Amino acid sequence: MQQSIKRSSISLLAIAGKTILRGGLDVGVATKIQKNEIYGPALERAYYLESNIAEYPRFVVGDEFLEYLRWVEHKDYKTLRGKVAKEQAKLCQTFITQDTDGFFMLDFLGKSIKKAGGGSIDSGIVKSAYDFLVSQHKKFVAKEDLKLTSRYFRILNYFHSRMKVWNL
Repeated sequence: MQQSIKRSSISLLAIAGKTILRGGLDVGVATKIQKNEIYGPALERAYYLESNIAEYPRFVVGDEFLEYLRWVEHKDYKTLRGKVAKEQAKLCQTFITQDTDGFFMLDFLGKSIKKAGGGSIDSGIVKSAYDFLVSQHKKFVAKEDLKLTSRYFRILNYFHSRMKVWNL
C-alpha cells in the first residue's frame, strides 16, 4: 500500500514539476537476476502496460495485481497478520480507479490519496500540475500534434473529474 501511495504522490508531484511519468504495475512470477534486477512474466506485463497502454501520465494497474488484491480480500484468515493483509488489500483497492479507456490506474487525485497524504499534498500542487497540463495541451493543439493533443486531453479529463476533491 505504501508503494501505491508513493507512486501516486510521485505522479502528481512530477507533473507539478513539469515532468511526465507513466508506468505499469503488476505482480507475478519473476526471477532475481542481480541485486536490483528481475526477469519474468510480471516484469514483461508491467513493461507492456507502461509502453503500450499507459500512453500519458498515469500508472496502469495490471489484471494480476487486481486479482491478487481481490484474492487477499476474500480469503478467510485466522491470524492477525492475515486479517491485517485483508484490510490492506481492501484499502489498496481504494487507490485504484477505472479510466475512461477501461484500464485501471492509480487514482493519484482521488479521495483516498488525499486522505492518505494527511495534508502533505495540497490543492496548490494539484493546481500547478493542472496548469502545466493545460499549457502542454495548448502547445500540442497549436502544433497540430493529434497524438499528444489526445493524450493531454485525456489526462485533463481525469483532472476535471477530481477537481471537487481538491476544492478547485
